[in-house]
Amino acid sequence: RPAAGGNWRVTCTARAYGLTLRGATGGKIYRPHLDTFTDDGDTIAVDMYLPTIEADRSQLTMYAFEVIAAMGVGNANVTNPQIMLRYSDDGGHSWSNEMWRTLGAVGEYRTRAMWRNLGRFRQRQIWLRITDPCRRMVVSHWVDAR
Repeated sequence: RPAAGGNWRVTCTARAYGLTLRGATGGKIYRPHLDTFTDDGDTIAVDMYLPTIEADRSQLTMYAFEVIAAMGVGNANVTNPQIMLRYSDDGGHSWSNEMWRTLGAVGEYRTRAMWRNLGRFRQRQIWLRITDPCRRMVVSHWVDAR
């Protein structure tokens, strides 16, 4: 994952003393952990580009798109974490405006990240992004397009 400057800081990885350690530029050593949501204080952006949606080149209407993910992942640092959706109908040359939905505050496990009435298309690419420092576990997605 690239750091803020565009390059990934990690230059090597080693296992020692039962730990996975990562050496980085500048002589720092990092220990990855599932509950660490930044890269030495910098934002970790998670981008997901989904496979193209199409149906024999017919026109489809996308009535709903839902992300199936761990919800209620807010924490002390970010009380209302968000996920962003953008779509492209021209092979990724241009993208829609950003559309943000909540992943749920702490304990809001029944939150749903859903977008509705996303228009007509022949083929569509979906781009999802999470930048908030919280647990990010996207499992699947559901599409209602006909």
